[in-house]
Amino acid sequence: MSADWNSSNVIVESSLSDQVQDRMRGVGAALEFSSGERVYREGENHAYLYLVQSGRFALSRIGKSGRRGTFWIVGEGGSFGLCTALLNEPVSCDCECIEAGRAVRVERAALATMIDDDVEARWAVLESLSKRIKLHSLALHEERMLPLPVRLGRRLMQASGAGNEVKLSHSDLADFVGASRYAVGKVLRSFQADGYVQIRYGSIEIADRQGISNYLSMQSDLG
Repeated sequence: MSADWNSSNVIVESSLSDQVQDRMRGVGAALEFSSGERVYREGENHAYLYLVQSGRFALSRIGKSGRRGTFWIVGEGGSFGLCTALLNEPVSCDCECIEAGRAVRVERAALATMIDDDVEARWAVLESLSKRIKLHSLALHEERMLPLPVRLGRRLMQASGAGNEVKLSHSDLADFVGASRYAVGKVLRSFQADGYVQIRYGSIEIADRQGISNYLSMQSDLG
């Protein structure tokens, strides 16, 4: 599975507090993952919550057109698998490690016990689910309403995380924002001319984060 992208990608930040995650890690198993390693495949029975300590993980699905789209990118401090663990149903997507790292896997039974016995953990789980519903709604709005430069600018900022490098090719970014490679390349060249980014081979460097932020704010005001 390659790390492809579509317009609903986000970098997921967990709403689980450090204290709650510490307690969850205490009942889980720490696992090491290499880049490109599959965590699970769509349709498998895999009722676990994962707490990411390092690296990045991509959750994706192949659509009716045969095109793969990644809808969640989970980095350090984030989590994934919560809905599947709670529902105890086969997973509805593929998951791949796209940057080597470490995650703690918590079994459904241990998670259920913690939710029953720990009020803080219970509310943290509810908050996490609520935030993800909100993110899904915002992603749908962006896909339908926002122009390509705004979608691409937001995704570049999100995909770079706390750093300045986005390790994606033009083709990856095209899938990321649901546009053609030509259209994405045209916007990237415009961003480079404005000093926002530097185009590298297989990656994009954010050269002016504040400039991109100001541009996105201005476009939001115009909208």
